[in-house]
Amino acid sequence: MEPKEKSLGYIRSREAWAHKLVSEISASRIPRLIVALFDNYDGRKEDAFSEMMWLINALYSSLPQKVSRDDACAILSATRHSCGHGGVVEPVNLARISFSDSSYTPELFRAMRTYRDRLAGISSSTATDVRGEIAIILWQDPQEPLRPGNCLSAGIRESYFAAENFRRERWGRLLRHTDNTARRRPDKKWVREAGLALNNLGTDAFAQDLAEWLKIPDGRVPLSTGGRHVLKTLIWYSALTETDRLDHLLPGLIDLQYAKPEAAVHLIYAIGYWLESRPKEFGDEHRKRLREKWPIAGSRIRG
Repeated sequence: MEPKEKSLGYIRSREAWAHKLVSEISASRIPRLIVALFDNYDGRKEDAFSEMMWLINALYSSLPQKVSRDDACAILSATRHSCGHGGVVEPVNLARISFSDSSYTPELFRAMRTYRDRLAGISSSTATDVRGEIAIILWQDPQEPLRPGNCLSAGIRESYFAAENFRRERWGRLLRHTDNTARRRPDKKWVREAGLALNNLGTDAFAQDLAEWLKIPDGRVPLSTGGRHVLKTLIWYSALTETDRLDHLLPGLIDLQYAKPEAAVHLIYAIGYWLESRPKEFGDEHRKRLREKWPIAGSRIRG
């Protein structure tokens, strides 16, 4: 018996109905059904929004952990939201898992742009975080304009695109571990997984490339959404190399005139983390300058 009032019991009964319906569907059809439901989203959200969401949630729960790249792109392109409080990150995560063992493709980049555009105007914190994740992925797309074009990461990006195929592919593996959180330093899981990607490229090759690709400009320095997270993560990688080949370069980031200083704080935290990997006589000098120039971050810098 279905409850007559829309209580918790009603919700549970409708969720059970959706899961029972989905349980009778072949797994191979599920991605296409998710796409079909979203294709009808705008026309049916007024009279059948709850039922559509229950069905989509049930279909998602029946998906394998990894779907084909074509299915992942189709779901990402089709997904729509009204409020941005639920199911926002799932299609991006699905796509990332589906591409975990292969290079990103133009089809994926197009799907990411479509989904980003569909999130426009949604102001939830989750939607904001997902837009940041998409910006990091699209930083790797040569067809995506860098905004602003003179972001501090521009030289790295242009050199990455110009690198020979095998090196670009290995750098792409490094960039999969770009961190978009507010963490001041990487956790053990990141260090373990990113270290494998770094070893695949080689610490000497990484340091050589970064030393050539990162250009320290004069004047006010802007940071794009994706670019600032890429830069922070590359500084974390620099700490893992334990090389002195970047000692002449990275301390210069402390003294730059950032167009929006608040956007650079996590770069400064990353520099503090990198300095921990350097000899004390070298690190102490730059930590002192860092704390004086960046009091907002200086008290949290170790050493």
